[in-house]
Amino acid sequence: MNCPINDTNRTLLIKEMMNNYRPYVQQGRLVGLLYFSWNSDPLSKNVSFGSIFRCGALTESGKSALDPGLLK
Repeated sequence: MNCPINDTNRTLLIKEMMNNYRPYVQQGRLVGLLYFSWNSDPLSKNVSFGSIFRCGALTESGKSALDPGLLK
């Protein structure tokens, strides 16, 4: 795995998903989302593709997935 990673596509996907949920938040039909991602086994030499914590920090897509401000 190269650090830093190119997380552009995953970040765009997360932001697009948040945009899709925004109308439901504005209508009061959705009050929260849960983003779950398996982390890699600490003893593994490979990092899980779905991990939002890579290279010692949250990825940009991870930060976006956890940002409640994107739903407003």
